[in-house]
Amino acid sequence: MKILHLVHRYHPSIGGSQYLFKRLSEGLVAQFHDDVTVFTTNSEGSFREKPLKLITLDDEVINGVRVKRFPFSRRWTSVLDAARRISRKARLPLTDYLEILYRGPIAFDMFKAMVEFKADVIAGTPFYGFHMLFPYIAQQMGYPVPPVVYWGALHITGDYIRQPALKAIHSAAAYVANTEFEREVLIKKGVPQEKIHVIGVGVDTKQFTGVGGHKVREMYNLGDGPVVGFIGRQARGKGIDTLIQAMYLVWKRQPEIRLLIAGARTDYSHDLHQLVGELPASLRDNVVFVDSFAENEKPQLFAACDVFVSVSRIESFGIVYLEAWASGKPVIGSRVGAVQNVIHEEDDGLLVAHCNVPELAAAISRLLNDTSLRLKLARNGKTKVQSEYDWEIVTRKLHHVYDQIR
Repeated sequence: MKILHLVHRYHPSIGGSQYLFKRLSEGLVAQFHDDVTVFTTNSEGSFREKPLKLITLDDEVINGVRVKRFPFSRRWTSVLDAARRISRKARLPLTDYLEILYRGPIAFDMFKAMVEFKADVIAGTPFYGFHMLFPYIAQQMGYPVPPVVYWGALHITGDYIRQPALKAIHSAAAYVANTEFEREVLIKKGVPQEKIHVIGVGVDTKQFTGVGGHKVREMYNLGDGPVVGFIGRQARGKGIDTLIQAMYLVWKRQPEIRLLIAGARTDYSHDLHQLVGELPASLRDNVVFVDSFAENEKPQLFAACDVFVSVSRIESFGIVYLEAWASGKPVIGSRVGAVQNVIHEEDDGLLVAHCNVPELAAAISRLLNDTSLRLKLARNGKTKVQSEYDWEIVTRKLHHVYDQIR
């Protein structure tokens, strides 16, 4: 099968969607000998960050996957930013379109190459990237377009989905949802249920099995006591501030607990360090930041934790929970949207209200002080990952969707 994947950024760019399509693309080549090409931009980070980090435009083959990178324009960024703000304030119907254009990538060469590319299937991720509308725009312009699959990875607040994305989904041959929550919202929006396939993301379970955390504990001076961990980008909305505030309550009774925050820095990292700086001097050293680490170090970071916490405001799935379970760790997440479909409360994890500091502190203390519960949640989570979310299983499910519609 000849497959074209569209994604806003791709390896070596770091991010959930980049990793998702890298694993799926390489898995389709390895497991089914499919001919997979990825169209992406040459941006390594955000399209709006300064200074802009770019990747060479040279075409390359990465683990059997052809990767073609395209330039993108930032010429209209300031104009689009002003326009979307005005439109949002005035509640104009153009707001959704302006928001997506502002997100980018505005990559005309990528659109042209997609129209000319001969594929059996085109698939894209994630919404609300402008590239996700390329197949829909081509259809509206009268170009012949092969069957389209959207892996939307929608971050849904309430049940709102931007109108351009919804139109594109209606026009597609199939849609891959990460969770039942995402599927149910789309059905309410009129998307035929037979078009929606719930697959979820994957994890390389073997990579996280039998790994010890002693080296990481020594390297970052975490000691031999209990460690609460967050592993992910230090981004606003991930709930790291809530975690730090909750740990302050935990430390009142158990001052020996360490907090590990590991992940790439963002503009928000300064705020997090400032929050830690406001803690009593005796507690500041309890927080350990690891701002960068090699991918092969991630299993050791998870292994070093006793409890994993990620109380994000919004997630399309939350691959970090799978990684924690694969490492044999209990998890705590927010009782919001898709996360409630990933974590089964009291069976393989605990859920707390978003931004509820006392409730999170109580959940952390409960797990730290109840070994049998901690082990039960971790064991059930690991079993679920191995049976449902190993990358080979996820890739097989996606290939079946492609095979059905081509």
